[in-house]
Amino acid sequence: MVSSFIITFREVLEAALIVGIILGFLVRTGQTRYNNAVYIGVISGIVASIIVALVFTSLAGGFTGRAEEIFEGITMLAGALLLTTMILWMMKQKHIARELEHRVSTELNEAHKFGLFSLVFIAVLREGVETVIFLTAARLISVL
Repeated sequence: MVSSFIITFREVLEAALIVGIILGFLVRTGQTRYNNAVYIGVISGIVASIIVALVFTSLAGGFTGRAEEIFEGITMLAGALLLTTMILWMMKQKHIARELEHRVSTELNEAHKFGLFSLVFIAVLREGVETVIFLTAARLISVL
């Protein structure tokens, strides 16, 4: 239960940091009229994450015997791979806020609300999918 809380807290915190950086940039630049695109991106990302969780859970419950063991192994390996790539990526990110602000600025200069929406949607969805995979892997490990 503690591992589930830590995994969920970490992923929500990461998504909140990204959204916070974007909203802070919009406020600093006086572009708050784009806040709705950010909010819609957050809500859409959460809904899409829930759909992914439901599909993933229904798939996970559909296997028995050897197929179940293979699915569990693949899930654990996917979780380890995601965690490893995230750690390696974070080691290279020294100016992530600046890069994120640059992406938002580019979308605003081109007046692309959809680009801003997509940036937020993908960030939230990515964290949601990571949460689903990590929680499933943690549950499978605790069963062993």
